[in-house]
Amino acid sequence: MYYNHLSRKERYLIFVLLQAGKNKKEIAQLLNRHPSTISREIKRNSKPNQAYQAHDAVTLARKRRKNSGNGKPIESSVWRQVEKYLVTLP
Repeated sequence: MYYNHLSRKERYLIFVLLQAGKNKKEIAQLLNRHPSTISREIKRNSKPNQAYQAHDAVTLARKRRKNSGNGKPIESSVWRQVEKYLVTLP
């Protein structure tokens, strides 16, 4: 299965389309996305008791991605230890 994250442009389009009175299913069709993707986006990136805001959604998504732990470099001391063990393997 292929999946890609919503872009900044798509998040702003969701905001504009919601303001225009479109429902989640209509937005999904216009963006060629599954309705659950749109629903999940609105739920995850809306502040409590506030309407969906594209700028806030972009900020929240970036913050989650930054804090996801992906791509943390391995400390050099740990890497040296790994290399030491690899060298000693028969």
